[in-house]
Amino acid sequence: MADRIELKSLKAAFDLLKDKELEDVYSVFKKNFSVIKFTGIYSSVNEVREELKSRMIGAFSDEYRELRSKVSRLRKKGKEVTDIDFSLLEMPLKLKLFSAEFNVKNYELVYEILKKSKDDLKQFDEDEIDRRKEVVDAGREKGFKEMVKVRRKAFGLVHGYNMNDEGEIVEVNDKVKAKDDVNIKSKKK
Repeated sequence: MADRIELKSLKAAFDLLKDKELEDVYSVFKKNFSVIKFTGIYSSVNEVREELKSRMIGAFSDEYRELRSKVSRLRKKGKEVTDIDFSLLEMPLKLKLFSAEFNVKNYELVYEILKKSKDDLKQFDEDEIDRRKEVVDAGREKGFKEMVKVRRKAFGLVHGYNMNDEGEIVEVNDKVKAKDDVNIKSKKK
């Protein structure tokens, strides 16, 4: 039966591996991501090394999927996100390069793509927050009817049921349509 390696901490894993480059990458990694909790029973030193690498690469992959999802939602809302989308296209290739040559230089290449994309997406988050605040303030100051008008203007979309300018409940024929395309059927209150 092969020797089993039981690790109770990340420090024990690094002591076992004696891989300076992997430690350097991890020291940069923990500044930007959460600390890896590392315990378990492994069959070889190589398995420990690959597990550490896969966890760091997994953190990048998760972040990448989250950013792609945000970009997709923004695109569906009609926002111009082409630049962010193009910069994220580099990510899978840089991630493969990082996986093949696991060093700080490649880590920083991958992290810079994520950081730049996150920073670019912040402008959309701030716009959304400002519009939501505008809608809530209108509701507080002028009532529900005015809030609906401001909501339509701010977001440019009508979802399901809504209220027209006369205060009547209306139904939109399709699930979501741009406000210029809205086909409204009036319903009695």
